[in-house]
Amino acid sequence: MKNLILMLCLIFYKFLFFLSDFLEIQRKSFYWFLNNQFGKEFSLKQTPGLIFSYDFIYNNYKFLRPALNIQESIIRSKTYCCNFYIPVRFSFLNESTIQWVFLGTLPLLTRRGHFIINGTPRIVLNQIVRSPGVYFRQNSSSVNLYYAEIIFQRGPWLRLEMDSKKKIWICIQDIPRLPLETFLQNFHQKYKDNILFRKQSQSSPILIQSLNLQLGFLGRSCLNKKLNTRVQNLSLTPIDLVAISNKLYELTGGSESESSSLCDDIDDLRNRRLKTIGELLKNQLTRGLIRLKNFFIKKNKKFDQIIETSSPSQVLRNLIKIGALNSQPINSTFKEFFHSHQLSQYLDQSNPLAEITHKRRLSCLGSGGISNETAGMEIRGIHRTHYGRICPIETPEGRNAGLVNSLTIAVALNFQGFLETPFVEIYKQHLQNQKKIVFFCVEKQMSQNVFFNQKLGKSKNLFVPIIKSQTQKKCAVDHIHFLAFHPQQFISIGATCIPFVEHNDANRVLMGSNMQRQALPLLKLEQPIVNTLNSFRILSDLRDIPTTFRSGIITYSSSKVSKINHPKINLLYENQKKKPISKPNILGLEKIQL
Repeated sequence: MKNLILMLCLIFYKFLFFLSDFLEIQRKSFYWFLNNQFGKEFSLKQTPGLIFSYDFIYNNYKFLRPALNIQESIIRSKTYCCNFYIPVRFSFLNESTIQWVFLGTLPLLTRRGHFIINGTPRIVLNQIVRSPGVYFRQNSSSVNLYYAEIIFQRGPWLRLEMDSKKKIWICIQDIPRLPLETFLQNFHQKYKDNILFRKQSQSSPILIQSLNLQLGFLGRSCLNKKLNTRVQNLSLTPIDLVAISNKLYELTGGSESESSSLCDDIDDLRNRRLKTIGELLKNQLTRGLIRLKNFFIKKNKKFDQIIETSSPSQVLRNLIKIGALNSQPINSTFKEFFHSHQLSQYLDQSNPLAEITHKRRLSCLGSGGISNETAGMEIRGIHRTHYGRICPIETPEGRNAGLVNSLTIAVALNFQGFLETPFVEIYKQHLQNQKKIVFFCVEKQMSQNVFFNQKLGKSKNLFVPIIKSQTQKKCAVDHIHFLAFHPQQFISIGATCIPFVEHNDANRVLMGSNMQRQALPLLKLEQPIVNTLNSFRILSDLRDIPTTFRSGIITYSSSKVSKINHPKINLLYENQKKKPISKPNILGLEKIQL
């Protein structure tokens, strides 16, 4: 009997609780920002070359406990946030001193995955954007002409295009295109100080625009892979431009079929990554520090009177008293982001399903994305790499159709921001249940033979379809490496809440998932006649209901009291609602001190 119970527990654990929390992406991203990225933004040298300068001691920042809790913030129409301080070393000539400086307030993410801004719940949508790197595309005006787009971590894109005379030009946003030779002649100076010059004449160089050519680790690895180079510099180099030019000449000289197969598909999820809450807040903090630096440099020009009248130590104390560093630049940046950014929205709280669906949305819109006015049908359509990652059914109706989507129930996010989906390993047509479930991004999935079904035929001469690169091929069942984990892993939470969804039409499922989010909850709770797998997880992952902090067996339950048996202690819980309800509320529990 014990062995049977143990086996049932193992099956229950593997096939039900392997899925992560539905709001894990939001919570992990914010935790990553606080613990790994917050201090790194202060690590760069801020004011080099100034008489009166400052540097952050970025390893010793601290957060204060929020002055108001979540309930008090809602009642008083305040923001649920905390103040952060960082030690700053102020230097003037040979004198220096260290002082703790209050630099701003940071809005905090609640355990339910949203923010409280001026007493109102708001969320930040995940944004899906082009990954940094280089992408080769075919020119729409001519069949035999190609161009390359270089996407950086931040700032405008760089485009290398070839004309009919096989001459390569460089195009930058709002700047007339330049010949590649002119750009490379002045690239050494650009490589030093991140400023691009163009020579109008031999005597006077003209400043065109300050550029940020930082590729980052992800962009550098993409360039090295596509260009077959081993450059370690995380910025764009002249070697990269020469290698991209050679690649364009190869594409032009090759056959049309070979060249088209080497071009990149911009809608492929190998070339698109997710920007989560942590990364978006990190970008806003960077903008705030840039404003703080410009404010300090601007105010530094007004320090001449103080410098001329006092000793260096007295001058340093007077300069610090002036308040050259304050919280206004960073606070204003966060305020603009949460109040006016396209990805910051009021939380939909019609019912728990509407709330969790809103928090698991991803958008192509916003800064760094695309506009719904210029988006075509290609980017709105369903791509083959969306399987198990982006729901092909649930999307808003209207002008944002296909631009705002929902994550599937089993999706995960790797450290680079690419979406992953689970698979079960198979060896010679036998499932390897003793092994862990593996999560694959699109890049790893294409290197394996994956069959998108849970069942595999036993016939040796059977061939099944698989997806490889940009085409669909057939593979023998003996060479299949992985199978899909669950038949519902390719749809979103709202679609899985529809009973017998596999027997329904896709258009009707779209309308049904949207109408479920418009339903109003009942005052008197009732168990549904037909239930689905994820209905319980919606309530538990949202933290709408209190849950026990220990696992155990429910030995007694009524409309007022529930008792849970634990090997070490016995827990007694009382239901939150004082009025009796029609059925025992096992989930709505509140702990009683025994």
